[in-house]
Amino acid sequence: MARSSSEKQTGVVARFRAWRAKRDAAWESLCTGCGLCCYERDALPFGRVRIRRFSACRFLDERTHRCTVYDHRFAVCSYCAKVRLFHAVFDPTMPPSCGYVQRYRPSWLRRRLAEPVADLLPPTQQHS
Repeated sequence: MARSSSEKQTGVVARFRAWRAKRDAAWESLCTGCGLCCYERDALPFGRVRIRRFSACRFLDERTHRCTVYDHRFAVCSYCAKVRLFHAVFDPTMPPSCGYVQRYRPSWLRRRLAEPVADLLPPTQQHS
């Protein structure tokens, strides 16, 4: 018995969704869970990154470095942005400890953008 065109389309859509879910799971597995992407970051001269530890996302559990709303973070937090391949390779504010950066940024570019600078104190307590 031949399948109708709508049954064929349904099969193709189901296979595509399964492939996409597998791809997304593989991408998410690269995350090291450092939580540094949940802080405000600034690109500094000479490829350094300032991580503002006093300005974490309100959904970040700073003790475990895990997002408390991870499964639906993009719907809940307007600040949260999905890390894409372009960010992993070229965004100078992505910390070198990031699993996406370690996997996809070329080594010559990692050396140029490899100096994170932790900004641990609130601005009122900074030393000049």
